[in-house]
Amino acid sequence: MKLDACHDGSGDSADLVDAPGGGYDWSDRTRQTRASFHERSAAVTECDNPGIRKVLRTIRYEYSRPLTVSSLARECGMSVRSLHRLYRSVTGTTIGQDIIARRIEAAAMMLREDDVKLEPVAMETGLGNAKNLCRLFKEHLGLTPGQWKESFHGRRAGAA
Repeated sequence: MKLDACHDGSGDSADLVDAPGGGYDWSDRTRQTRASFHERSAAVTECDNPGIRKVLRTIRYEYSRPLTVSSLARECGMSVRSLHRLYRSVTGTTIGQDIIARRIEAAAMMLREDDVKLEPVAMETGLGNAKNLCRLFKEHLGLTPGQWKESFHGRRAGAA
């Protein structure tokens, strides 16, 4: 199955992260030029495979719970190997990479708040702890969580 066969051309922008001064382009901040989880998910929302649709919905909305390929395969009624292969052929990435990408996107949204601490954000997004959050945030976005927050709050503080 090819990605084109599952692409409906529409996209739900409800989960996009907006940076100060406009939309945040995830691809500019990642080490590799790859589409964000949101972009891949939107591209396959009309995929004809109900198992892949279920996995994408689960990652999108239930990212904070412990997710494993085994549990997702079981929920979809597929073997682990079949799910791996089909998911990769449809999305161009792995389930594990998409889980992390979705958690990082969620953490970025939470970190826009002034008084939020890293440890609760890490726990709530399923990233475990602040150290892991910082490592993955820097790896995926090229910024530390503090730098990310500064891009929102530093401008406000300077303007006041």
